[in-house]
Amino acid sequence: RRVFRPAGLVLQRRSFTDSSIGFTRKKNPLQSLNGTISSYRNHIFLCTGQSDWVSDIAKDDTMGPLMTVLKSHQHDLSLKVTACDAPNPNPSGSFDLLCYPMGLKIHSANQQNIHILLDLLKSNNISASGIPFVISPINTRQFFVCSHQSRDEKCGYCGPRIVDELRRQIQIKGLDKEIDVFKCSHVGGHKYAANVLLFPRGEWYGFITPNDVNELIRSALLDHSTLPHLIRGTMT
Repeated sequence: RRVFRPAGLVLQRRSFTDSSIGFTRKKNPLQSLNGTISSYRNHIFLCTGQSDWVSDIAKDDTMGPLMTVLKSHQHDLSLKVTACDAPNPNPSGSFDLLCYPMGLKIHSANQQNIHILLDLLKSNNISASGIPFVISPINTRQFFVCSHQSRDEKCGYCGPRIVDELRRQIQIKGLDKEIDVFKCSHVGGHKYAANVLLFPRGEWYGFITPNDVNELIRSALLDHSTLPHLIRGTMT
């Protein structure tokens, strides 16, 4: 008899080492990271309050309906949609959204009202009056680290370790009010784990290890990257 095991338990059921899926795994030393993301213009992060998600987040019972609507506009809005573990204080089916490059937090978006936000994105007039959202500016730098354990073992191994080290160093440096760190769902490019996205600049980093964390933080506080050799690309 075949026993069903939820995808999210993969790492708990199998034995891995750092040398097989972690930071010391074999990588192609000649491979250039630059240009390993597709060009896009908008990125929306759903605040879910979860630290892991089903493999295909569009099939999640709670966020699936909203994700389906957002993903149907990926091409016309040049849009990427990602879940993150930022707190979600809303009732089931509604989510706060972190929207870039606008640098705005949209409160309580759901399947019923999301079309209004999408229309505003198309018209580039997201601050229009009379809309059914509370909008607040994002005043911090934000790291999003792919930690999607149920999607890929490398991201599930490397991502949480980078998140822990980023949060630890940020606390040590007293930067808690300047930099946020979130786990996020699949962004593409498992083989480049750990994948780290830095906003508002929209920079994607690959092959990040704990040894890079302090330099990542320093880079976030500047107006330019100090780790150009690890940049996969930038949201344009």
